Amino acid sequence: MKRFFDKIFARKNQKEGKKEGTPSIEPSESNSDIYSADNAIRDPDLDEFNRREFSERIARTIAARKESKSLVVGIYGKWGEGKTTVLNFIDGELKKHTNVVPLNFNPWLFPSETELLIAFYSELAMVLGKSLSTRKEDAGKFIKEYVGALAGFFDKKEAVEKIAGFLSDVRLEELRDRIGNFLKGENKLVVVLMDDIDRLDKSEIHSIFRLIKLSANLENVVYVLAFDRDVVEDALSERYGSNHENPGQNFLEKIVQVPVNLPKVPKTDLRNFCYKQINKALQSSGIEVTENDSHEFTRGFITGIEIKLETPRMAIRYANMLNFSLPLVKDEVNVVEFLLIEAIRAFFPDAYEVIKNNRDAFTAISLGGMPSYPNERERIKKVVERAFVGLEADEKNNLQKLINMLFPRQQDTIYDSEWNKVWAEEKRIASDKYFDRYFTYSVPLGDVSDVMVENFINSLANITQEELTNFLNVELSSQNAETFISKLHQKIGKIHSVGQGKLAISISSFGDKLPNPKDLFSFHTPFSRAALLVSSLVEAQASNERKYELAIDVVNVSKPITFAYEVIKWLGTNKRDTPSIMLLPDDLEKVRHALANRIENLFTQDALVFEKYPDRVSSLFSFWRKFGSHENSDKYLESFLNSDLENVHKLLISIVPIAFPGDGSAPRKMDLERNQYDFLQSFADPNMIYELLKKAYGEGLDSEEYPYDYDKPLSIRFAKQFAWIHKKVLSEKQGPKDMMASQNNT
Repeated sequence: MKRFFDKIFARKNQKEGKKEGTPSIEPSESNSDIYSADNAIRDPDLDEFNRREFSERIARTIAARKESKSLVVGIYGKWGEGKTTVLNFIDGELKKHTNVVPLNFNPWLFPSETELLIAFYSELAMVLGKSLSTRKEDAGKFIKEYVGALAGFFDKKEAVEKIAGFLSDVRLEELRDRIGNFLKGENKLVVVLMDDIDRLDKSEIHSIFRLIKLSANLENVVYVLAFDRDVVEDALSERYGSNHENPGQNFLEKIVQVPVNLPKVPKTDLRNFCYKQINKALQSSGIEVTENDSHEFTRGFITGIEIKLETPRMAIRYANMLNFSLPLVKDEVNVVEFLLIEAIRAFFPDAYEVIKNNRDAFTAISLGGMPSYPNERERIKKVVERAFVGLEADEKNNLQKLINMLFPRQQDTIYDSEWNKVWAEEKRIASDKYFDRYFTYSVPLGDVSDVMVENFINSLANITQEELTNFLNVELSSQNAETFISKLHQKIGKIHSVGQGKLAISISSFGDKLPNPKDLFSFHTPFSRAALLVSSLVEAQASNERKYELAIDVVNVSKPITFAYEVIKWLGTNKRDTPSIMLLPDDLEKVRHALANRIENLFTQDALVFEKYPDRVSSLFSFWRKFGSHENSDKYLESFLNSDLENVHKLLISIVPIAFPGDGSAPRKMDLERNQYDFLQSFADPNMIYELLKKAYGEGLDSEEYPYDYDKPLSIRFAKQFAWIHKKVLSEKQGPKDMMASQNNT
């Protein structure tokens, strides 16, 4: 598998004079090993931040010390900068010197000051007992006597002040002298190493420094303490407050004779360490990426994130987040943008929460397509600005650049609605259809897994038509139909020709199960989108013969018949810039004729056709007459209308479109207007319809002005509106005298 940052490492190695193929961290065989426990390293050969030489120099300086007085060395560094690793390296180097007795003392194990004091001298007795060869028994026995005395106080729950007094009296002088003599006699130096002092609570920090202060005069004993200086000074200031500007600093300077600041890790080393951790997370998740991906990530990371990368621990924490989240979104999101949004989560957690909770503002979907409201961009800007609260100027500037990279509409450049499709195809976070996946680590309800779609497409050529139909019946729901169909449409070119045909037939066979709500933009419903998909699958066939055969099959199997009608509408539309992929004109005419014949059979065999297709029946009539038998269509309609006045009303109601009020109220029928009248003329005789209505309603049918009559039933309102338009049309075609004669005859 290609490594994510191999190219970057190769260039870096070449600049540094290294050979390509420099070893890097490999993924573990076990899932449990992919997470870093953030443990400090002990083997100097694994050092990636040049801590080895620094640590060994400190250790050699301590080991070569000739002065017998006690010494306190402070290793100062921020959380996660590698203080523990440095202590480990110092410990390892000290063990090479026979005159040194290292004592790793862990203050975390002892919650009270009394226990801390007892434990320190107990461990001191233990290491001396192991290390002093000639006076081993005396040293151990002597110190244990003092420890026993302290334990007596502890058992009686005496105050810590009494213990301090005990250690401060003349016996403490004796203890210090005796221990010093033991160590001098054996030419030994005890080095006490203490770590994580800054992680203790304030009272425990006080206890540690009281212990060191009380024991600081032990000869041939050196203390090496590792901690965050700011944290410890703050804790000591609270306890030893005074008029001094910084009492904690003042106190600390009296205790620590040799302060040493941990060297800062060079930014390039820290960045490359972080890249190795990311590479490991990608490998363990089985995710392959391209060279372009690595460049895009590097650009985004350096631009927006690197300013916050300060310690190795931060890199490890980020990598651990990726080890958990990457397997959950594999192949479901744009991997580069997921790495970057997770970096925002790790390094800008407050900004991440703002982004997560404001999808519409960051995707700015309202700024694409139709003109936005004048104040919309300003409203969005105010929401986005919440992500930068509390950041320094440089941090804000860098994060803004990264957000602009992830969400292009945050820039001043105009991105119209066509970009919505582009971003969805690329699975980008800027797509409102993919945004939620980046934060839930799953496919939201109503969405469809891209992995499932890919597997589905790959299986099409090898499953039977029945298996395919059964699968769609199970997987396709009213919640995900639109998304599933849209994704299939985007991937038509990846579907084998045999699979395309099977898919067209299966979708057509259960069109009646697809949501088809009354909508202002009906072409956006799953029903209509599925019909468009089927028409595209037909046109995608390799030969004209296969296109025609599949189109005929679709016409015959489609349920309901209106689905076939919708497919043929799309087939007859030059909806692409490549008309060569469309059906040949003669073949299209034959397909239309086949549908017209099916419509004729429907009308002549199903008495409930108006009830089944109340809003589409007029379109079916029109299609039948235009592409089928004129004589049969006219004969059927004449018989149908003359048989019952109610049928005339059904026909008029069917040609009136539905209005979708802007106030959110329920859709309702519009008025019957000239456009509907003209459409009716394409398949029915308006004179016959007028005569049937006139016969039924007489003079009550006619109006001087256009009759809105919203208080009347639809049947009466549309009848009167039709009559008014009909008379107006006649007046346009005839002169006034002819019109009067026509009315008298009527």
